[in-house]
Amino acid sequence: MFPRILFVLAATAHALALTCQTGPGSPLAADAVTMANQMAQNSGVACQSSNTGCTQQWQFGTAAVDLCGPLGTCVPFTQLASGVQALVNNCQANGQAGGINQLNADGSLHSDLYHT
Repeated sequence: MFPRILFVLAATAHALALTCQTGPGSPLAADAVTMANQMAQNSGVACQSSNTGCTQQWQFGTAAVDLCGPLGTCVPFTQLASGVQALVNNCQANGQAGGINQLNADGSLHSDLYHT
């Protein structure tokens, strides 16, 4: 099975590429929505601080989101929240959602929604 790739027009007027990876092991969509709502209330930034290339930024219930990309790269939590919500809106199946939200043109910066 190939991942589904969607292009979504964001509120900031640029296209975000989403790769849906929803399956039986994906987090509950309701947990992902709660997590997105919590992140949307945070005015801070999420930073990729791991030499492995990804850093977990937030977790709620079965859902977690990583920021993946160059070491030291930061994005607003509100941007991560929008990406999680977009994945839920476009990739949900059987009450679950998971996948990758591309944050820049070349895909080197992305957020990943996955099961904890």
